[in-house]
Amino acid sequence: MKLQVLAAVLLVFLLCPNANGDLGGLLSVVDKLKEEVNTLTGDLEGELKKLEGLVDDKLLATVKQLSEDVKNVENLTDEELQKLKEKLSTLVKEVQTKIENTEGQAKEDLEKVKEIVLSLEEKVQNKLNEDLQKLTEEVNGLKEKISNVENLTEEELQKLKEKLSELKEKLQTLVESAEGDAKKELEKLKEVVQGLQEKLLNSQ
Repeated sequence: MKLQVLAAVLLVFLLCPNANGDLGGLLSVVDKLKEEVNTLTGDLEGELKKLEGLVDDKLLATVKQLSEDVKNVENLTDEELQKLKEKLSTLVKEVQTKIENTEGQAKEDLEKVKEIVLSLEEKVQNKLNEDLQKLTEEVNGLKEKISNVENLTEEELQKLKEKLSELKEKLQTLVESAEGDAKKELEKLKEVVQGLQEKLLNSQ
């Protein structure tokens, strides 16, 4: 899919910075990714407009509203993203059921609606994957700090304890609303954080 390719390109640039550490190229790629995502959203709006009068008004209104929600994906919390993904997944199933009970042109129109919803769901999933990567990096950073725990001051230790508690609570909330592979990855991160808490406690 278009978004998957773009996400892959971005990941390559993130993992392979140039020798001079120049972020100019990376920023241009990020800008291009945002531009492409906006273009995709615009394309979806155009497709939805074409379907007006051809598809159930209530269904189309739901898709349009979810499309607006996805536009704001960068400003949503992980919990809100999970809920949005659940809504989109449920809608995909509902549309699929309608497709199975429809024939002719109406069936083709519903299949177009399904493609649009899948595209929206993919965008939300990409954002969740990005946030999961950030959480992983944050946990790794804390792990490195704890490996040098003997060099930390009491104040630094206290801040580290608080950060681990906050992170564990956040991960627990995400685990409860996640599903599939994402849920497994979040559970693994939560276990790592619990291990770090124990290690920090035993070191004192």
